[in-house]
Amino acid sequence: MNNKRKAIVEMAIIGVILVVIAIFYLMLSPTIAHVGHSIQVSTDKEVYSIGEPVKITCTNTGWRTIERGMPTWWINKYDDSKTERYSEIAYVYGDRSLLDKRPNEVIFIDHWTPVEAGHQQVEAHILMPGLWHIKDTCEFIVTPKPVITPLLSFHISTNVSSLYIPQGGSAVLEVNLFLPNMIANLTGTSVNTISLSLDSSIGEVPPFVNATFDPDAVTLEPDQQATSTLTLKINSTAPIGRYGLSARGTSSTFGPYVEYNGIPVCGVFGSSLSLTVIPSTGEIPAELPLYFYQNGTRMLAPTPVPTPTPMPTSTPTPSPPIPGFEAVFAIIGLLAVAYFVQRRNKSK
Repeated sequence: MNNKRKAIVEMAIIGVILVVIAIFYLMLSPTIAHVGHSIQVSTDKEVYSIGEPVKITCTNTGWRTIERGMPTWWINKYDDSKTERYSEIAYVYGDRSLLDKRPNEVIFIDHWTPVEAGHQQVEAHILMPGLWHIKDTCEFIVTPKPVITPLLSFHISTNVSSLYIPQGGSAVLEVNLFLPNMIANLTGTSVNTISLSLDSSIGEVPPFVNATFDPDAVTLEPDQQATSTLTLKINSTAPIGRYGLSARGTSSTFGPYVEYNGIPVCGVFGSSLSLTVIPSTGEIPAELPLYFYQNGTRMLAPTPVPTPTPMPTSTPTPSPPIPGFEAVFAIIGLLAVAYFVQRRNKSK
């Protein structure tokens, strides 16, 4: 009778242990299911322009095969002013089910065409049976759409790009012009008359500068070159400093911006000149700031501050855990059963 009672107690204890093991297994089953599953999403480049397709690739980087699942991905935009730094701007539902995607096998390849600039992120999810997700993210940058550089209807240059002229002094330089044959073929024009004038690269031409071009207009034919002489005279009261000038040419045939068959052509532009006014003694100061004139008033030119560009980073994929976690509770249960069976045999 006592042996029967002992056997019932032992079986009850075994049942309780198995129930506890089952409860723990159910509690930890989502964690167990995740073991060995991971993905990596990437883009083919780090920087794109608006309208340029972004190639998105998602790969199984885990050591387990993804037997079933449904992929989804969306695009987030970075906003540093918000607590939640990324906000969703595009979402793509998975329109296909995954079957047997083995380790290192591509899960899907898709494309996204950005419509706005900024720091953006692609976030990929694989919805697995049991309604849990495998997730990864990758960041990239979208820049404004590049502007097509217009063709120059003629070429203009000077024999020097930097001048040092003392107060009350003068300087003479050459302005060279050339008409490319390509422009004539594109636009159907054979003659181009260029008028010359002095301009400023920032603000207005300083009032103390007197410029004379000889000749002040040049007529060119395709593949023809011409030269004009530019004389600069500086007033004796000119303030010392650096100034940005430009020997500008204006085409009589083309305006500032004209399109031919979708190709922009520019007819007004110049060749930059750096003018430094030094003391009448001819002494050159070590450093002189850059000035410009606005409404007749001399002003100090601002110094540009470069803006750092954030570099996109990819979220690292965690290393796969060591397999075998699923067997822990089963081993514990078997050991418990073996222990009580052994005790029962000894009691007999």
